[in-house]
Amino acid sequence: MAVGCRPDPLHSRNPERLASHNVSTSIPDHFSLFGLEPRFGLDPERLVRAYRTVQAHVHPDRYAAAGAAEQRAALQWATLANEAYQILNSPVRRAAYLCERHGVPLQRYHQPHKHSDRMRFSS
Repeated sequence: MAVGCRPDPLHSRNPERLASHNVSTSIPDHFSLFGLEPRFGLDPERLVRAYRTVQAHVHPDRYAAAGAAEQRAALQWATLANEAYQILNSPVRRAAYLCERHGVPLQRYHQPHKHSDRMRFSS
């Protein structure tokens, strides 16, 4: 992104047509989805406000009376917004996302099964 360019916030688009955009052909990065600059330091309150604004536009309940295609698109956008929020809301996941966006793949840490580290005692 060029210096001085603002991301295209999803929530600045026409909310009535938002869910009709196919997620698979127009997936924005997580930051631009919420209209945020792609950087590690985020204002948590601004992220929450942006998330709620996007969800208010794409929540599947808004499209309950719409056709099947619009309902499916709304569900996809709402899912994308949930996933993006979860990643950006976590400093560790946000850092990993930024690294991966800049071509530095990270191996995901897989926590061992919760019982695999228990010691077994015999009586």
